[in-house]
Amino acid sequence: MKSCALRLLNRKSVLKIIVILLVGVIVVNGAANKFNIGDTVRVTENLNVRTGAGTSYSEITDPDYPGYAPAGTSGKVLEGPKSADGYTWWKVEYNAGYTGWSAQDWLEKTPPAAPTTTSPGSSSAPGLLTDTLTPTLQWTSVSGADYYAVAISKYPYGSSNIIYNPQTVYGTSLAVPAGTLEYGQKYRWNMQAHNSAGWSAISNTLYFQTPSSPIPTTPAAPTTTSPGSSSAPGPLIDTLTPTLNGPVYPVPTTMPSL
Repeated sequence: MKSCALRLLNRKSVLKIIVILLVGVIVVNGAANKFNIGDTVRVTENLNVRTGAGTSYSEITDPDYPGYAPAGTSGKVLEGPKSADGYTWWKVEYNAGYTGWSAQDWLEKTPPAAPTTTSPGSSSAPGLLTDTLTPTLQWTSVSGADYYAVAISKYPYGSSNIIYNPQTVYGTSLAVPAGTLEYGQKYRWNMQAHNSAGWSAISNTLYFQTPSSPIPTTPAAPTTTSPGSSSAPGPLIDTLTPTLNGPVYPVPTTMPSL
C-alpha cells in the first residue's frame, strides 16, 4: 500500500509540475504577444540595441547608433518574440538607420503611418473630372494597419459635408457605391489607417469632379459577316453590287481610314 501511495504521490507531483510549466508558458506567450511582425513601435526610455536576444549579447556597432536608441525613436518589428534573461526581446529596424534586438518593456506600439491616396483626383480643387459616379478609390498599403476609414465630402467640403464615411475598409481600394455621388458636383476624399494603438494621421487629400450628365458609351466594333473571308484574296463573288451584311449602327460623323 505504501508503495502504491508513493507512486500516486509521485504521479500527482509530476502532474503538478506539468501544470506549472504549462501555466508559465501561457503567461510568457501572453506577454510576448504584445507586438506582431510589421508593427511600428516607439522607444519609451533610452534603450540598448543588441546583436541578439539577451543581455549577454553586445550592443550593435553601427555608425548611426549613438550608444542607445533615444526615447521617442520609432521602428518596425522584424522578428520575435524571444525570451531571455527575464525579458522578452524583439528585433527592430529603427528609423534612425540601425537594426537590433531590444527589450519589450521599453517599447510601445504606435498608430500606423498615414496612407497615401493615389486616385481618383488631384491635389488641388476642383480636381480631375471622372467619367463615372462609381469610381474606385485607391491608396497605398500601410505596414501594421489592420483596416482603414475613408471620408468623401461634397463642396464646400469639410466634416459637415461628408456624404460617405465607411470605418472598416480592408485592402487598398474601394468602389464608391451607386447612389453616393451626383452628376455635376465637386468632391474631395482622404482617409486614415488603424491598428490596436489607434488611428493614423489623416492622409493627403484628393479632389475630383463628376460629369454634368451621363457620358455616352462607345459601341463595340461591329462584326462583318458577308461577303468575304478573313484572308486575302478572299472568295470570288458573282456581282459588282453585293450586299454587305452586319449589325446596323448609326452612321458615324467621321469615317475610318482604309
